[in-house]
Amino acid sequence: MRVDRELDDGDVLDFGGRAQAVAVPGHTPGSVAVHLPDHGVLFTGDAVARTQDGRVIVGVFNIDRDAAVASLRRQADLDPVLACFGHGEPVTADAGLALRGRARPTARLSFPPGSVHTVRHGSRLFNNDRDLAWN
Repeated sequence: MRVDRELDDGDVLDFGGRAQAVAVPGHTPGSVAVHLPDHGVLFTGDAVARTQDGRVIVGVFNIDRDAAVASLRRQADLDPVLACFGHGEPVTADAGLALRGRARPTARLSFPPGSVHTVRHGSRLFNNDRDLAWN
């Protein structure tokens, strides 16, 4: 795959008025969200998710849990009206409040590297060989 442009934190993109790249490491070291401040819209990618019952949570699978939580706080501080996630339905009003409501550490299970575990949370099953987070 050819890369047309590598993004740095704060880069302005050629769409959405003045869309901005926002570095949100944690899920992966190079995770990026896209913020459209003129429209109050935030695309979080996999850094943040929304559960089937409507809760906004830090992304489930993360390389660096502490960085993921800090990235969630950073996105909450952008105070978007609308937030679109890599997983789950968007928040279409007061998204900043929804993000701030989740901008704190959540429960975590840690497994030995290389091990694979399945955990049930509600009606969902999660597999991971690093960290599993939920509330």
